[in-house]
Amino acid sequence: MNCDEIRERLPALIDGELEASELAEVEKHLAGCTECRTEKTRQEKFTTSVKVSLEGLRPSDRFIKQVIEKLPESDAPAREAEAAVTRRRNTVSLVVALAIIALAVAVIVFRMSRRAGRDGQGGKPPAGTSVPVPPPAPAPAPAPSSGRP
Repeated sequence: MNCDEIRERLPALIDGELEASELAEVEKHLAGCTECRTEKTRQEKFTTSVKVSLEGLRPSDRFIKQVIEKLPESDAPAREAEAAVTRRRNTVSLVVALAIIALAVAVIVFRMSRRAGRDGQGGKPPAGTSVPVPPPAPAPAPAPSSGRP
């Protein structure tokens, strides 16, 4: 193999993707070629810096879904895995929503029971507290008579 062919294979070498026969040829060339070894070192440093800079980053769920949708139908396991992840997230979301609702109901019931206990029996105001009473509604006017008995 010449230097151009070796340099084309360096990314696969760095990622450990070469087959045994190709790997032996590339390593043999690298043992005798300083320029290709230097290029390999440069590419390894670049690859490492990219990996380090991407550490901790996770693609968005939307991006993952778009990629999976573009996979050929033969990639059914990937689609099933994505569906399982979606189901799991939906289940967790539902459980969280139900917990929030249960907590809200518990708070409301607790406050109502405390208020009822403070107010006395049946929610009546405490003794000595005056409650405004609205004035009675005026009586309706008598209907005019039609003059017939």
